[in-house]
Amino acid sequence: MQDLGLRQPRLEGEEYLSIIDEFIEAVLTRWPKAIVQFEDFQMKWAFKTLKRYRERFCMFNDDVQEL
Repeated sequence: MQDLGLRQPRLEGEEYLSIIDEFIEAVLTRWPKAIVQFEDFQMKWAFKTLKRYRERFCMFNDDVQEL
């Protein structure tokens, strides 16, 4: 069965990134040594999110980094 999700446009731009920022802050607050895997992000966001957070915590995206 397919998850149909919400029937509304996806978030874009700063609105999208603010949701990711909120999630990352929550994870790092709870688990400061966490490793975060970005999985199946849209390609237009994959490199931007990796660049945005790479200095702050351990993370990877195996779709673009071919791990």
